[in-house]
Amino acid sequence: VMSIPEMGQIAEQMADSVAVVSISLDPLNVWEKATMKHGIKWHSWNDLKQENGIFAHFGVKAYPTYVLVSPDGIVIASKSGYREGSLTGFVKDAIEKHNKNN
Repeated sequence: VMSIPEMGQIAEQMADSVAVVSISLDPLNVWEKATMKHGIKWHSWNDLKQENGIFAHFGVKAYPTYVLVSPDGIVIASKSGYREGSLTGFVKDAIEKHNKNN
């Protein structure tokens, strides 16, 4: 929840190069209410397979976990935990490193 404002900024400011997707394991009604309450305007999905779906595919063990996936489906970076202001730098650095190496 603490990262929602920064994720919104990333979704807005980097819309031409980044698609922000939130994935929740919450029960459907809790997820729907939280999406509305926090004004989430980017892609917000609910993994109805719980920890056997997308979370398992990307090896998520802690919440929140941020995974950057290239347009061709390759994981280019991931990190767990959140500290205010850390997410934007993480995204920019990972994209820059990926672009430099490809």
